Amino acid sequence: PCPAGYYAGEEGSSACTACPTGTYGNTAAMSECRNCSSGLHNSEVSATACSYCPIGTYAPSEGMEVCTDCPSMMTTKVVASDSVAA
Repeated sequence: PCPAGYYAGEEGSSACTACPTGTYGNTAAMSECRNCSSGLHNSEVSATACSYCPIGTYAPSEGMEVCTDCPSMMTTKVVASDSVAA
């Protein structure tokens, strides 16, 4: 089976593929990688977890590779935000 951070695209396949950016594989023997949830990001391949977006940034949708900077005069109130606040 494939290690965490990798997946086998087809059942029974011995070929392992690294999870792409914006996704993660937290267990071994996965058949597909999971998207990072909104508010989280991952910019590395073969990741086993996603990271929280820090205050001042946000990730509005699943599968984000990087967090989006808040517009001028706006911020986020907590880490792992999926939207901005005035």
